[in-house]
Amino acid sequence: SQVEGRWHFQGQIQSNKLASIASWADVVHSLDDMSHVPRLARAVGEGKKIGVFIQVSLDNSVGRGGLAPESLAEMAQLILTFPALLLQGLMAVAPLGENPDAAFSRLAVIHSVFSQQFPFASALSAGMSQDFESAISHGATHVRIGSSILGSRSNPL
Repeated sequence: SQVEGRWHFQGQIQSNKLASIASWADVVHSLDDMSHVPRLARAVGEGKKIGVFIQVSLDNSVGRGGLAPESLAEMAQLILTFPALLLQGLMAVAPLGENPDAAFSRLAVIHSVFSQQFPFASALSAGMSQDFESAISHGATHVRIGSSILGSRSNPL
């Protein structure tokens, strides 16, 4: 018997890759650009739906991805205007060099406020191989632990 899987995209999204992502992914963990929302919805196509997490920045670091917490509600409202996009919740990565407990503690507060506004989108994608225990202790429902399972990449993409 064949096992059905659900494919999750994680990582920085390039505009020119949205159609490719929509063609295979069931869930996108890193939506953080308002202009990508309508483009992703169009790429998903008729009759199909794709789950999305909004990536929130925990340190406002340029180039690391994520929206400022004060922009999350606006992004969520935009996503809700597109039936092809199913808002799941928030995603974050602990800032480089910061204690993960401190970062995920801030995320828990942000997530609590967001979940009050959008109770149907209460999932929290946080934590990677090196800090997933901390993320879980602060409410993560999804963790990204690829290198713990597959090993680290010898050739970074």
